[in-house]
Amino acid sequence: MTPKRYYTLMMEPELLAALKAAKEKTGLSEGAVIRLALRAWLRKEGVQVKKKTARRRSDTRKRA
Repeated sequence: MTPKRYYTLMMEPELLAALKAAKEKTGLSEGAVIRLALRAWLRKEGVQVKKKTARRRSDTRKRA
């Protein structure tokens, strides 16, 4: 899993209330809802979100 960074942002009270309602309805955390919405918006705008590929494991161990 890739490390995540914290971001602080100000949100209007009506957005916070809607976010809490979405949490109750879906069971997803507020952060998960925000990440999903951000990915959807970026996709709509044509911005590609690149996932980092997993690093290959080094072959330092000799097998008999």
